[in-house]
Formats: sequence, structure tokens, C-alpha cells
Amino acid sequence: MLNIGTSALGTTQASLATTSHNISNVNTDGYSRQRVDQGTQLPNFQGGYYVGSGVTVTAVERLYDNFLSDQVRTYTSQESQQGTFAAFSQQVDDLLGTPALAINDGMNAFFGSVHEVANDPTLLAARQVMMTEGELLADRFNTLDSQLDNLDSQIDNMLSVSIKDVNNIAKGIADLNEAIIAATTSDGANPNDLLDQRDLLINQLSEIVSVKTLKQDNGAIN
Repeated sequence: MLNIGTSALGTTQASLATTSHNISNVNTDGYSRQRVDQGTQLPNFQGGYYVGSGVTVTAVERLYDNFLSDQVRTYTSQESQQGTFAAFSQQVDDLLGTPALAINDGMNAFFGSVHEVANDPTLLAARQVMMTEGELLADRFNTLDSQLDNLDSQIDNMLSVSIKDVNNIAKGIADLNEAIIAATTSDGANPNDLLDQRDLLINQLSEIVSVKTLKQDNGAIN
């Protein structure tokens, strides 16, 4: 009876510790709630019958859905991709739509002045207006070219930063893979908090590039 009572106390203590752990990490980014699974201990054989020997903790389970996580990563990557594309497209649209740089207005003004010269080639004022409109049109093209070059530079800088971020996150995932492999027990008990940290890094990686994961038999993630 004392052994059975001790097993119940030990199991309850593990449940309380897990509950406290859940509460204390309620605001921890990437944390997955954990739950204690209980099972009966092996019974004792006494003569012609078995006598129960109490309860034990069979596992501390992480409440985690792989399918939903994969969906979140897929949609996160798509949203990030479309968001970046939309941001730069908006800059190009604003640039081309600026009245001072509008190509259509500049072309219309230039060819209008050409038409005036064609009507009276000897008119000095008309030829001067045509030259001025040509210079203004050339300035529009040069300004647009300079602004588009700036956008190219912004994209190149973003790519450089993203590459560094990808490398840092990938190294973090690799380090956690090693730690998880080392901490996983022979009977398959997983270090839940390390798994949460690795999943958080994978989610962060999906904000930069498209991510697909493949779990290995040893607990690592490719």
C-alpha cells in the first residue's frame, strides 16, 4: 500500500510540475503545451492472481500537430513572398505614376513639340521648345533609371541580409538537432522544450525562404 501511495504521489508531482511549467511559459514564443500521460505499473503476481502496484508516468507529451505546423510554414512563406513583391511593386508603381516623372506626359509633350516644328520648320521658337522638351524627357528617363537602380540596390541589400539570417538560423537548427539527438532516450522520450526551440527556428526560417521538413529516425529534422 505504501508503494502504491508513493507511486501516486510521484505521478501527481510530475503532473503538477508539468502544469506549472505550462503556466510559466504561457507567454513564451513557440512554446507547446505539455501533458503527462499516466499508466499502470506492472502488477505483482501473488500465488494465483495479480495485485496492482500503482501508477506511473508513461510520457510527458507535447501537444503539437505536425500537419498544422507544415501548413503554417507554407502560408507564412507565401505571405512573406507576396508581401515583399507587393512592397516593391508599390514603389515602382508610385515611381512611374509620379506626374513629374510620368513617361506618357513627357512623350506627349515632346511629340507635340515635334509636331509644331513639322508644321513650321523655320520657326525658331518651336525648335527651341522641341529641344527643351527633349531634354526634359531625357531627364525623366535618367531620373527613372537612377530610382530603379536604387530599388535594385535595396533588393541586393535585402538578399545579403537574408542570406546571413538563413545561415544563422540553419546553424541554430543544426545545433538543436545535435542536442535533441543527444537528449532523446533509448525508449523514445523526447526533450520537448528543445523541440519547441527548433520548431520556432524553422518557423522563422519559413519567413525568409520556402521550407519543407523531413524527420529522421534519430530525431533530427532535415
